Amino acid sequence: MKTPHKHAEIIKAWADGQDVQINLGDGWEDINYPNWYAQFDYRVKPEPKKYRVALVNMSDNIEYPLIVLSDRINSYTGFIKWLTEEFEVE
Repeated sequence: MKTPHKHAEIIKAWADGQDVQINLGDGWEDINYPNWYAQFDYRVKPEPKKYRVALVNMSDNIEYPLIVLSDRINSYTGFIKWLTEEFEVE
C-alpha cells in the first residue's frame, strides 16, 4: 500500500472548498493555489473566534468587565450584561 501524501487531509479539505493557509516560517498566510511542498506546513484556515466584553459579578460581589468567547457566557453564573458588540479575532 502506498503512503498517503503528507498533506493528504488538507488537500482533500481544500478540494472540497475550504480555505487553506501556509506557514513560511513567520506565521500563517492565506494561499489560494497551494503547491503542497513537503517542507512547508499547511492547515485549514481556522474560523475567527468571536468575543464580547461582559459585565460579570464574581463571588466577591464586585462587578468586573470580562472578555469572553461569545458562546461561553453560559459558563459564568454572574453574568450581568454585555458591554460591547461582538468582535472577531483570528
